[in-house]
Amino acid sequence: MHVVPAIGVKLGYFIYPSIGSMILTARILSVIFFSLCIFFIIKASKVYKYMFLMISLTPTVMQIVTSLSYDTYNYLACSLMIMVCINMGIDIKKKEKISIIDFFIRILIPSIILYYSKMNSKLLYLIPFVILLYLIKQKVKINFNKGTIILISLFAMFVFGGIVLTLYFEQTVFITKKIVFTLLEPYYTVLSTELISGTTTAGIPNWFYGIQFATLILLFLSYNKVDLPWWFTACALIVFVLNFFAIMISYAVDNNFSDYANRIITGPQGRYFTPFIILLAPIFSRIAKKISVSFNKWLILLVLVVIVVSLILNLSITSLKFYVLQIPADEWRSGIHHYIFK
Repeated sequence: MHVVPAIGVKLGYFIYPSIGSMILTARILSVIFFSLCIFFIIKASKVYKYMFLMISLTPTVMQIVTSLSYDTYNYLACSLMIMVCINMGIDIKKKEKISIIDFFIRILIPSIILYYSKMNSKLLYLIPFVILLYLIKQKVKINFNKGTIILISLFAMFVFGGIVLTLYFEQTVFITKKIVFTLLEPYYTVLSTELISGTTTAGIPNWFYGIQFATLILLFLSYNKVDLPWWFTACALIVFVLNFFAIMISYAVDNNFSDYANRIITGPQGRYFTPFIILLAPIFSRIAKKISVSFNKWLILLVLVVIVVSLILNLSITSLKFYVLQIPADEWRSGIHHYIFK
């Protein structure tokens, strides 16, 4: 996952053997790599193009892309897998023929790329798995109505939940309390501003991230003509929720990522959840059928203005903190010890 920034560091060293040269070259190469990849992902996407665009140009993603972080690769891997799965969902809804062989051809490269991403990102494998089950069901002509599938799913969840509570009751209560306390913490920005507005180190002003979220929701609701299978929508929503709990629980059980009272989970960062935001698009598309939000040039203009203003604000704050006030950047504090420099 560090191949691109590592190459950039090496190129920077050849240009001039200094930390500044290596970091700058690695950043430029990372941006070029990301720009090319996300361009082709958006171009290949059959729906939600502007959703991919807006999320990919948020300060959070831009900070990832312009750093030496492995999150650039992770974001691209997630976006590619989600795009391919959504495209297949659209084809299935349109009753276009997708054979098992076609499925594996489409999913092969995204699956390999996703394999080398972060652990929580591998939850996305559940979506192609569900698609495969649907294709097999169609092939062998097994008929399950929506009610039956929902009942089976609820029963499985009930059994699984019962087993967990029976074996790990005290731990479950403890983790649940920590998650609740964390979500009630007024200064916990991981699930709010850090999702799309940048880190707390160099984010955007608080007055603007509300505008960002409002625009994002309007854009979600404008895709009222997108029609995906109900089971695909449910699966995408479940994966989004599972990602949330997987991250929160993994940090909740580690006392190194708690406050002094061991009540607030301090480990997660907003960027862990950002690649999964697009999974909310299918459920919003269903909600949008009841709410009229027109996808027109004014909405597109609003999206573009919000993107540009948020990036300008983020650049201004970053410049003020790291160049005017001379606060050390993250790469200078920790990047020297990072293994890609070795």
